[in-house]
Amino acid sequence: MSVSLGRSERAAAPTQPPKPRGTGWSSLFFTVIALVGSFHALLMLGVEGGRLIYTNREIARLEADVGTLQVEVKTLQAIVEHRNDPVFREQLARSRGFIYPDETRILTRVP
Repeated sequence: MSVSLGRSERAAAPTQPPKPRGTGWSSLFFTVIALVGSFHALLMLGVEGGRLIYTNREIARLEADVGTLQVEVKTLQAIVEHRNDPVFREQLARSRGFIYPDETRILTRVP
């Protein structure tokens, strides 16, 4: 006696469990790609962090250079503005070590 099973009975009949997806080579491939990508992202974060530190250091150095140059520009502008003032010219010459011919320079040593 042969019994024929209907469609719903065939579906309910025990069969092999389905093979889980993502096993085998594809799972290994995607794992390796994820690890390499994560390593690359961390490496790039380190590189960009180093660039940020270097850039901030250079900006601070250049701002200090600009400040020094601005002081020098103000000094030179004062010299140009007072170029015909004899008192200013004498003080400028004395600050650079010049003396009149009839003057004697006296140097003192600090112990």
